[in-house]
Amino acid sequence: MDCEMWKYMDVLDLHPYTTDFVENSFLNRKQSKLGNKSAIRYYVDELKKANPDKTYELWYSEIGYTTAGDEGANVQDSYTQGAMNAASYLYYKSAGLGDKFCFYNLEQKGSLKTEVQDNYGQVSPGYSGGKEYGTYFVPRKSYMTHTVMNYYMAQTTPVSYKYSDDAGFSLYTYGDLSLGKYGNLAMHLYDSAKFNKQVLAVYSMTGARTVTLDLGTAKSVILADENGNETELRSDNGCYTFTANKAPVYILGDISDYSLLNSTDANAVNVPTALSVPKYSSGSIDITAPNGCIVEADFPEAVYDKTVTGITNGQGNVTFWHNANEGDVLNIVIRLKNGDNIISQNTVKVTAEAAEIEANAEMPSRKIGTSFTSAVSVKNNTASGIGGSAKIGLS
Repeated sequence: MDCEMWKYMDVLDLHPYTTDFVENSFLNRKQSKLGNKSAIRYYVDELKKANPDKTYELWYSEIGYTTAGDEGANVQDSYTQGAMNAASYLYYKSAGLGDKFCFYNLEQKGSLKTEVQDNYGQVSPGYSGGKEYGTYFVPRKSYMTHTVMNYYMAQTTPVSYKYSDDAGFSLYTYGDLSLGKYGNLAMHLYDSAKFNKQVLAVYSMTGARTVTLDLGTAKSVILADENGNETELRSDNGCYTFTANKAPVYILGDISDYSLLNSTDANAVNVPTALSVPKYSSGSIDITAPNGCIVEADFPEAVYDKTVTGITNGQGNVTFWHNANEGDVLNIVIRLKNGDNIISQNTVKVTAEAAEIEANAEMPSRKIGTSFTSAVSVKNNTASGIGGSAKIGLS
């Protein structure tokens, strides 16, 4: 800027890599040497000040989270890579800090999990010997997230954005968002020429959480989850509940206003986002919701003995039994309805733990020779037979 570069340029091109969501990274940190502005905002404002009659485009010819961290450190999994890619686009677009975005990179360089370079890429390798599932260029989770973002964000213009006011989460942002004041839930509103509606993109930077949004006069909306699966929600009071996670979800409708309801609000719905249940054991999902709501649930295979209890005195419950293997994740979809209208849809991730087994041995009063007999009882929460051996050590 001191050399008047603004006289000889049309585009400022940056490579803004970081290992965290933009809002909580050094890229957005206010710096005293830059007039208490973030680095990117500083460049945008300085160009405008130097030549107010010209609009300079801001390009990111390389941007992404696939390269997060040093060798082996902080390399994000494919889901988080895609989530941060999409969230960075949403933020930069809302804040007026980007015109063109080129995410790095498309194809994985290899398949060694221990090689940091091989962890990059939104699709599997295309070289000889790099096949997955019998073919090349298999999309990873980050590719799905990117594709969903492109579908819903095409032909949109930013309207506004807000953050939840959860304590303990600091954001380094510019303008009317001050340091440390706003929380982990991001909400970005856009006008969509493609859908002739508004699109509200929502993501949670600290992971899965149940949120209830007040969308004002919007009596009907389409909720598209992070994979693009759509569900129509209807609510007479304009309040809707769903699961927000690191990857954005998209709400389509006639949305003029939006706000996050406190979990204690009378219209709020609270559903856990995750729980762990041992194999062959029962699990329970407790639900808080307005009286009169009907509870529905979709269960995957390996789930049995399902019971669904409606809302009474603000409380409901879903119980089940499963025989999934340790480490498996079961997605149970919980819907709440007011009459025929779905007002809430949440996904509860149930992680299967190892079966609980109890073994008790009744030791004899004395041993006879070198051998003895002992009764061993085993309990493993299942009617199926088990086999094995019991080893009893003697001191």
